[in-house]
Amino acid sequence: MQSTRDGISKAKEQSSKEANDDSITRPSPQDLEHAFAETMWKMKILQEESEFMETRPSKLRDLFQTCQELVEVDTSTIPDAGKGLFASQRISAGSILTFYPVNAMGVNFADGSSFVHSRQGHDHTTSAYIMTLVGNRPIFGIDVENDFDGMGFVDADPSRQVTPAWQCHYINDGAIVAHNSPESVMEYYTASLKAQNAIFVPFGPSPLVAAVATQDIEKGQEIFTCYGRSYWLGLVEQDVELWSPRTEDIVLTEEKIANVLEEASDYIETKHAEEARGLYEAFADIA
Repeated sequence: MQSTRDGISKAKEQSSKEANDDSITRPSPQDLEHAFAETMWKMKILQEESEFMETRPSKLRDLFQTCQELVEVDTSTIPDAGKGLFASQRISAGSILTFYPVNAMGVNFADGSSFVHSRQGHDHTTSAYIMTLVGNRPIFGIDVENDFDGMGFVDADPSRQVTPAWQCHYINDGAIVAHNSPESVMEYYTASLKAQNAIFVPFGPSPLVAAVATQDIEKGQEIFTCYGRSYWLGLVEQDVELWSPRTEDIVLTEEKIANVLEEASDYIETKHAEEARGLYEAFADIA
C-alpha cells in the first residue's frame, strides 16, 4: 500500500484534470482531507466522551447501553485465535450487538495508492483489523467512490482501551481459507456461513458499522461472522494477481452474501430508524 502523500498527490492530479472541465464540479483533495479529519474528530467524541452521550435522546442511549450488556470479551473457542466476543445473555435475531471502533479511516484508490487519517501512534499498515466500508454513504457530502474512484475503509486499534459498545473487532470468523485454491475458498465459505450468527452492516452516518445477530444466540455462545474470501487470501498470498480465480460457485456464493447484507441493512435501518436518526443528529451536533 502506498503512502498517504502518494494517495493525495494522485487525487490532486485527478482533481486538476477535472478542473479543466467547467461542466464538472467535484470535491478537491483538500476537501477529502478535511472531511476525514472532521469525521475522525466526531468519532472520537462519539466513542470516548460519555458526557456527550448523556445529552442524547433516551432511545439512542438505551441502544448503546444494551450493546454493553449483550456481549463480553473472552478467550475465543478457536485455537490460537486470541480473544473473541460472546453473548452475555440470550440474544434475539435482529438485535444490534456492538459497533466497529474507528481509530483510523481512509480510502484505497483504484490506482493502488491510498489516503489515511489515523489517531496518533496508530500504524494502519501493520493492522489486521482494516474493514472496507460497504455501501456508498457520503462522508461530509463527499462520494468517495464516484468523486475519487476509491473505496473507503476503517481500522481498529486493539492496543487502545476497549470502549463499551464498540467491540466489533473482537468478532472472529468461524473458518479460514487454508490454501490459495477455489476448492479451499468454497470449503471456507461452507464452514464460515454455517458458523456465522452475526453480520456487519452500515448503520447511521458513515463510517459507523454495527454487528447484528442473524439468528438467536444463546448465552455463552461465541459470536462469528464471515470475513470473506479477500481477507483470507490476502494472508495466504500477498500478490493479488496470484490469487485463485473466482469460479462460478464462488461468485454465486458471494452474491448471496451481498444480498443478505443488503436485506439486513434495510431491516435494521427500518427497525432502528429512531436510533439511526439519533446518530445522524449526534454527528451534526458535534462541533
